[in-house]
Amino acid sequence: MTKIVCLANSIWNTKGRSGGDVIFMEAAKRFSNEFDITVITSVAGYSQWQEFSQAKVKYICLSGYFFEKYLSLAMIPLVYVLRALETLLLFRKVDFNPGTVVYSSSDFICDTIPSAFVKLFNKRVKWISRIYHVIPAPGKREGVLLFNILSFLAQRFSFFLIKHFSDVVLSLNDALSAELIALNFPQKKIKVSGAGIDFKYIDKIPDCSEKVYDGVFFGRISPQKGIYDLIKIWDIVVKNKKNARLAIIGGGSPEAIADLNKEIQGYNLKDNVDYLGYIESLSDLYLALKKSRVYLFTDHENGWGISVAEGMACKLAVVAYKLDIFGAVHKKGFIPVPLKDIELFAKETLFLLNNDAERDKLAREAYVQAKGYDWDNIALELKGIIRELN
Repeated sequence: MTKIVCLANSIWNTKGRSGGDVIFMEAAKRFSNEFDITVITSVAGYSQWQEFSQAKVKYICLSGYFFEKYLSLAMIPLVYVLRALETLLLFRKVDFNPGTVVYSSSDFICDTIPSAFVKLFNKRVKWISRIYHVIPAPGKREGVLLFNILSFLAQRFSFFLIKHFSDVVLSLNDALSAELIALNFPQKKIKVSGAGIDFKYIDKIPDCSEKVYDGVFFGRISPQKGIYDLIKIWDIVVKNKKNARLAIIGGGSPEAIADLNKEIQGYNLKDNVDYLGYIESLSDLYLALKKSRVYLFTDHENGWGISVAEGMACKLAVVAYKLDIFGAVHKKGFIPVPLKDIELFAKETLFLLNNDAERDKLAREAYVQAKGYDWDNIALELKGIIRELN
């Protein structure tokens, strides 16, 4: 039986799952009977795996550093360095027999440094690496400058390790693959393997004929998700449709959530915007989506867009900034808007809110497309990639 060692060390928050970490959780749930899987992860990661995956795997858990509960955004790269070093020590508990596959769930250094270390000293081990998107240069990215600088440099170091030591580089879509090739990644190593959703589960949640929200956002509360654009967009919508209501769903750092609430107060939108926070129950989450009319996707960077696919499965028309994923992954059910064009984004949102027929047409297209986003297919694809290495 092939042995897989999954490194999922980048998880630092129990309130919300990143799309990257979800992929192997969902795949392992479907093929853990066929492989001998060990997951090395953080305390928060262990909690998420226990809650969402229920796969038959063994766990090795990193220490929960005492200061993690007080973690600021700029400190996360430092924590990732500590996790990388601790993982190297924990490798003493792992028997890397010939043919073992190391799967790094992210391109963060806490996953890539240990993976490269194993490859350096054990050529018979295979490494499957994951890349979700290329972080823009610090001056071109919103957020805390120090964090952006550290993130950019750390990812470029990870890219060096992946280029030289990884056997397979998994990219979420063709557009990202082309970007990686332009960064001198060996084309022969790159394979496209996307994400998915649990469409069958979402489809079982009853539709809501009575809508509570005109717009809904679902994602991490951070500048990279366009959360501050969202408030400006909704301010314009409300100026034209005074009773319009927006639901914002998602967790984030205390600083980011405090900033969001300040923005809502600053634009005097407290009666038009409901911050629902992180919704733990998936059934409650999808019900909240189905109570809405239009899905607002304001991400500034994204590699696949699990959240928007879930919105589409909930029969929502989408207004979105036109990232590469629209066209490369999602092809119907949305209106694209140039990045950061807040005025046009608001205008297109109002267009859908005022035109039931067009909104329903896009919603039907989105729903039909979402039927093809199935975790069973992703697990089968990933299983084939693993098998090819042995």
